Amino acid sequence: MTIKLDISPDLILSIAEDLSSSDNKLSVFTKQHLHNVIKETLNECEKLQPEIDNMIDAVTSASEILKGAD
Repeated sequence: MTIKLDISPDLILSIAEDLSSSDNKLSVFTKQHLHNVIKETLNECEKLQPEIDNMIDAVTSASEILKGAD
């Protein structure tokens, strides 16, 4: 399973902080765009959550199996 995010948490926070202190008229559009990106990212993360949970369960089970093999 490969998860690729084009944006990082630090980048989102940095952009939000810059926009919140900006008086630039264009910042209104940019704030809306960032809000949309955040919503889309959250939706994608929610879609991935079942796969992540399955992976955690598999790794936990594999760890228990390997402990029993010692």
